[in-house]
This record gives sequence, structure tokens and C-alpha cells, in this order.
Amino acid sequence: MSYRVQAPLSHSILEEYEKLMDIVDQFSEDECREKKFEGTGGEVSVADLLAYQIGWGKLLIGWYETGADGREVIMPGAGFDSWDYSSIAEHFYQQYENTSLADLKHEFLEVVEKIVEIAEIE
Repeated sequence: MSYRVQAPLSHSILEEYEKLMDIVDQFSEDECREKKFEGTGGEVSVADLLAYQIGWGKLLIGWYETGADGREVIMPGAGFDSWDYSSIAEHFYQQYENTSLADLKHEFLEVVEKIVEIAEIE
């Protein structure tokens, strides 16, 4: 992936994205579904970890866009009553549980690109 970015935050986001994807790419689709890592709410899979990143990234983008439009930002977001991190994580895991690894990776890239775009706004 090659981007022309200026903000140090953008560089950090892209570096960490690349590191994570290098690790994810070492797993097969089946291996990515095995719940064998400690995560928010208990044992999670690689696919769950991607779903978690996508979910929080989309919330972040939504908060930014809502505020940029001059509207009141509701946190943590629509459908969430409180900052119950385990429940929020479980929501993300369930939302993406039937999404293919390829689609998860694609959607995660789109989220990262949008966050970098926001970070680059002067």
C-alpha cells in the first residue's frame, strides 16, 4: 500500500495496520475462526479481532462526521446504552461472524483509509 501522507498520526496508523495485516496473513480462513486469543469479553479469533477494529473504526468515523456536521455526538453510538466494552465487542463479533476473511480484510482497509483521510485534514 502506498499513500502520500503528511501527518505523523497517519504514518503510525499505516505502520500498525501493515504490522497487523502481516500477522493476519499468516493464518488460513479456518485458523482465523478459531477462538484461541484472549480478547475483550473472553476468547476471540483473528476474525473477531478484525471485526473489533472495524467496529471501533466505524464508530470513530461516525463520531468525527457527526461532529464535523455540527450535530451532537452520541457516544458510544447508536444501539449502545453505555460504555460496556465487552457488550460492544460482542456486538462487533456477532455483526461480522459470517463475513469472509477476504471481506473483513477489505472492509478493515477501507476503515483505515478513511481514518487516515481524516487524520490528514488540516
